[in-house]
Amino acid sequence: MDRTIPVGKINADDNRFLSKEWRVTQIPTLIFIEGGVEVKRLSGVQSRQQIESAINDWMLNS
Repeated sequence: MDRTIPVGKINADDNRFLSKEWRVTQIPTLIFIEGGVEVKRLSGVQSRQQIESAINDWMLNS
């Protein structure tokens, strides 16, 4: 399965409105969004393996 995943990055300090809207309380935070709705979230420092696992799980279940 070959899919493209759009990725965006914001600076939480410079974009306080978005941080508040998406309830970002820890940095870093990785939010998986589908159709404007949050479907998964990783907060705090994560290992590469944890991030890859979360992406793979999300791709298999979406």
